[in-house]
Amino acid sequence: MSPNVSFPTFQTFVRGCFGRVNGINYSNSQLASKIQRYATIATKAVRKEKIVAVGPNLAMCSAWVVALANNFDLVFDSDEGGAIWRRFPGVCPYCGTAPCSCKERRSKRITDDPEIKIGIKSDSLVSVKSFQRMFREIYPANGKIDTCLHLLEEVSELMEAIQNYNSIHSLVEFDNIIEELVDVVANIYGVASTCSIDLADELVSLFKDDCCPECHLPTCRCGFTKAKPMCSTQAGNQSPQLALELDRKGPG
Repeated sequence: MSPNVSFPTFQTFVRGCFGRVNGINYSNSQLASKIQRYATIATKAVRKEKIVAVGPNLAMCSAWVVALANNFDLVFDSDEGGAIWRRFPGVCPYCGTAPCSCKERRSKRITDDPEIKIGIKSDSLVSVKSFQRMFREIYPANGKIDTCLHLLEEVSELMEAIQNYNSIHSLVEFDNIIEELVDVVANIYGVASTCSIDLADELVSLFKDDCCPECHLPTCRCGFTKAKPMCSTQAGNQSPQLALELDRKGPG
């Protein structure tokens, strides 16, 4: 996996490395719980100003998001634009500008209007890095804490959408899952950007040699069943203590 990894390449890697073992071990709801776990660890690291731990946990959170997307055959990026571009076509979906000029969230997105034509995604917008740059240009003024809270809010909405789909199995509920998955991706990028973290570099570091970071195999056998905090390989001797601190139960 290169620093210029594209979303299709990353999705293919996750499918090949974790697809079989995830299918054995996890339901869609359990995959969503993994997303929640790592989003919580990452945002807790932001609050505790342990920035070295934010990137690896956002990267792991991203991998679980992609695993869930793969289960629903959702393509985040493609020649036609993909789910991210349909939701965020280079502008805020509510006010239609970049940077966003919304003073508050509107009930109706302009990108839902059939009269509004979404542009063709640029060929330069193909990598994880370029999508992070796009979201940074749309939402440059977002602060760390607000973005962390927004990420956790979107993860909760994703879990609710999956629960509703499990009960009803309607196309509307399925579309809600897609929407919430894309919103989670957008806010993972947002947290990374507010912490000056390059998410693509974190993915390359975490999934070194295109292998599972736990069992170190190109086709995972461990299932990553322990949702433990991930810590930067650059943290040296601080990493084990940092992992214990971030994983400590109870408030704070």
